[in-house]
Amino acid sequence: MKLPVTLKRVFGLARSNGGNPVKIDQISGWVKNVRPLKTITFVEIQDGTTLQDLNVVLKQGPPSFRPALGQSVTVLDPEIVQRKNQQFETICLPHNLRLVGATTEYPIQNKQTALPTLRKLPEFKHRTTYLSNLMRFRHKIESRLSKTLDELDFTLVKPPILTSIDCEGAGEMFKLKQDHWDKAVNLTVSSQLQLEVLMMGLGRVYCLQPCFRAEKSDTNRHLCEFWMMEVEASFIGKNETLMDLVELMIKNVVSSLCETEDLPKYFPVGCNNGVTERWAKLLQDWNRITYTKAVDLLLSSGVNFEHELTWGKDLNSEHERWLCDHFGGPVFVTNYPRDCKAFYMKLRQDNATVECFDLLFPDIGEIVGGSIREDNYDTLKAEIQRRNMDPNELEWYLNLRKEGTVPHGGFGIGIERLVSYLYGNPNIRDSIPFHRTTGQIDL
Repeated sequence: MKLPVTLKRVFGLARSNGGNPVKIDQISGWVKNVRPLKTITFVEIQDGTTLQDLNVVLKQGPPSFRPALGQSVTVLDPEIVQRKNQQFETICLPHNLRLVGATTEYPIQNKQTALPTLRKLPEFKHRTTYLSNLMRFRHKIESRLSKTLDELDFTLVKPPILTSIDCEGAGEMFKLKQDHWDKAVNLTVSSQLQLEVLMMGLGRVYCLQPCFRAEKSDTNRHLCEFWMMEVEASFIGKNETLMDLVELMIKNVVSSLCETEDLPKYFPVGCNNGVTERWAKLLQDWNRITYTKAVDLLLSSGVNFEHELTWGKDLNSEHERWLCDHFGGPVFVTNYPRDCKAFYMKLRQDNATVECFDLLFPDIGEIVGGSIREDNYDTLKAEIQRRNMDPNELEWYLNLRKEGTVPHGGFGIGIERLVSYLYGNPNIRDSIPFHRTTGQIDL
């Protein structure tokens, strides 16, 4: 099998060819820009594999068709060279530029288009430089996260999306109307409990797949369908070990980004175009504080927060933002009150808090949440009963604590939030190919 050559591959060859042209049979792509002059026409094409365009210099009259934005074209017998300005270019005779797909009313123009406008064009929006690169950027982040885990002997697994379990206990799940099963079935909000089963056989596991939450929140930080990288590891009994792993994974991603700086030259209005400075700060030390210390700082700050805070309440987004501003970067908040968190988290000796953490990032809030899991059968069963949960529904989960139990823990990384923060995009709706939010589902 021989796939067509890509611009990414050709540009790589041209960079290493000492200024000499790279000759190939043909190259194809979509027209991104057309600049007609008196004797020549510049046609910039893009095939989606790289941020850079190929500048096709048309000489000796017009081709058999008029190049226009959005058309798909093929250039025959190109000789591609990298110029001193780093632009990749090929000289093309008119008869060597072939039209593959014409356009009629192509809606994306060669100008800055607001992101809310692009969201209304889901079938065309990824033809823009900014959003197509955002998808490549996301791919790079997911690949680097996976690479770190693979190097640490984790196994990628695929838990089910359909489930009868309410992992978080919050009840904010999409329920399926069906007659295939004799019990209620939902779309999963987390694969953690299934990962614990797999962890008992594989030692270290992770998954990357969609989760669903029926929370009716229409903010730039929430989606009904989102992706999580969830990790579970055996023989781990301390928060610090999990936080070290999270920090390693994300800093590895940031280090790889700093090596390439593969970002567009222009950012839409409202986006952060100073992300390289943001990356540099992420490579510095991250702060770690307990929930109790965080509450003390917030209460003594003198700030009149909109949401009242007392010990025992979960932190609101405004509290999270203040903590990140106070510390000047990411901060781990650990050991929340047991009633703020899920039933499966390990109870600490004070009987009031659990062995858990949230990783907060500036501007966007919680990026990662994790905990050590309760591995004592009696303690876990008592917590299930204390919360008026049905122990029969979780008998299989309790059985894991009776048959070869081990200390273990894990966490989930919100992919869209991480991508948005690293890319400088303020709305996570643009960090997923087709967003699903309250009241809206297109394409």
